[in-house]
Amino acid sequence: MGWIPTWKLQSKVVEGYSTNIIAIKGTCVNLAPTASIVLGTGRVILNDRWSEKDPFPTLFCMREDSKLIIHGSFSFYSNADISVNENATLEIGSGFANHGARIHCFDRISIGVGVYLGEEVFIRDSDGHEIVGTEKPMTLPIVIKDHVWIGARVTIVKGVTIGEGAVVAAGAVVTKDIPPHTMVAGVPAKVVKENVTWK
Repeated sequence: MGWIPTWKLQSKVVEGYSTNIIAIKGTCVNLAPTASIVLGTGRVILNDRWSEKDPFPTLFCMREDSKLIIHGSFSFYSNADISVNENATLEIGSGFANHGARIHCFDRISIGVGVYLGEEVFIRDSDGHEIVGTEKPMTLPIVIKDHVWIGARVTIVKGVTIGEGAVVAAGAVVTKDIPPHTMVAGVPAKVVKENVTWK
């Protein structure tokens, strides 16, 4: 499959084994001089793919004083767009982000252990622009707890917490906190089932 170590990424590892982060050919990496990466014992793969003939690249950007923390093994599949902006922290336990994921971190996004993101999931902790007359901050952290399944084309906006064991149905837009072990669906997402377990 042609896995290649990316020296630019490895040079940013300040804790853990630098060889545990790998970028498959076609990954576009943009790293600020003060960006840093903290790794656990797992393997992190950028631009992973289900097929060797997958033509889609992955974009990975870390701005000044940004931090990526990954505790276990995690794969960002092809056509991902991952950005960790200035002074922001993206923290991930383990799991994977399927093809086409968009994760834009402006403050803090925390993703737990055993979290699976479907195709074209969009996670962004900032509006990007302020709305005049509103008291709600432009940027608020996002927390996704352990063992969460997020379906294809889900959008997760600033300031929400998704509880442990939750399932988010495909196409949902998450604008409010989701209780643990519930299934949510719709725009905006609402609880459709309680006491949910999945494997």
